[in-house]
Amino acid sequence: MAIIFSLSVGTKSMAESVGTIELPISVDPGYYVVKYVRHETLLLRDEIEKLVIYFGIIEGQFEGFEIPCYYNVKIDRPPRASGRFDAGRNSKFTRHYLTLLGRPKRSNEVTPSHFKGLRLLCEIRDTERDWDKNAMHKNCQYSVIHNLIEVLPDTADE
Repeated sequence: MAIIFSLSVGTKSMAESVGTIELPISVDPGYYVVKYVRHETLLLRDEIEKLVIYFGIIEGQFEGFEIPCYYNVKIDRPPRASGRFDAGRNSKFTRHYLTLLGRPKRSNEVTPSHFKGLRLLCEIRDTERDWDKNAMHKNCQYSVIHNLIEVLPDTADE
């Protein structure tokens, strides 16, 4: 979602200052049914390596919203859409993968796209602190997937 804004100085409006900002996505904290949409690797602040998996809410009033789940990983550079990465044995990504999908035959064949097509129950929360652990204003908070809990049966099978 983007908001258009303009800057006014005195009584003159500066048309060249019109731009867009990307508003953070925020939904009510709680439990939601989601499906995998896509993933990417990121390099934040030129040093913090992340895997981001985007899940789409598929039921309820927030259906269609894409919510990210952030993981600390070692990425293959450069970061990119569907980028390659390594996750440690005790990492959040490894815990989610093993809990939901079980042990893979080979550890080098693990990919977030294995979540594709699955209905997943997750817990969503709002961020409350920024990088420096400072409290964030309510208007700046955004939703993230805190935990992937379980694979739900496909509605076609129910």
